Amino acid sequence: MNSFNALGFLALGSVMNALPALTPSLVARGPAILADLTPSAVWLHFMGLVVGLIGGGWLVRESLTQLSLARTAAAEAAAAVPERASTPIALPEPARAAA
Repeated sequence: MNSFNALGFLALGSVMNALPALTPSLVARGPAILADLTPSAVWLHFMGLVVGLIGGGWLVRESLTQLSLARTAAAEAAAAVPERASTPIALPEPARAAA
């Protein structure tokens, strides 16, 4: 799976969750279980949640991996910078011009 697929899963899960509210006539078949929730509406909500969590979980995992890689690279770059010398470096005296 890649980011594009994960976004598709997240979008599909969101549509599946919104479908019973947007088009109640499509899911009105069957006996109401609780407060106008038919078995098909419950199934759409459940599967929308599962599919959305798969896509969203992948995106969160990928983001955390990228963040971890960036932090590791920054720590390695900071470790590669030498520390300042504790003693000053003596510079040579400039040559004096002959008079």
